[in-house]
Amino acid sequence: QGYLRIQGYATISDAVLTYADTGGEYRPPEEVNRQDSLDTLKNIPITWGHPVQNGKRVHLDPKNTGKFIKGYTTDNVSIEGDLVKVEMII
Repeated sequence: QGYLRIQGYATISDAVLTYADTGGEYRPPEEVNRQDSLDTLKNIPITWGHPVQNGKRVHLDPKNTGKFIKGYTTDNVSIEGDLVKVEMII
C-alpha cells in the first residue's frame, strides 16, 4: 500500500520547548509519564522534527498541518524505560 509502519521513540527529559505563538512549554517527566498525557499522542499527525515557519518553532494548526504532516501515530503508545514508544504510519 506504500505505507511504512514503524516504532518511534522519544526521550523523557527536563526541557523547555519554545514556540513563536505561545512562548515556552515545559513538561516534566512526571507529567509525560501519566496515562492522560500519553493518550494525547494517539492518532495524531507526525512531523519531521518540530515545525518551523519563518525561522521560529510553531504548533500545528488547521492552516499549516498539511504543509508539515509526514504520517500519523496509531493508538499504540507506551513507556519503555526512559523513552516514550509510539507506533507510527508514515
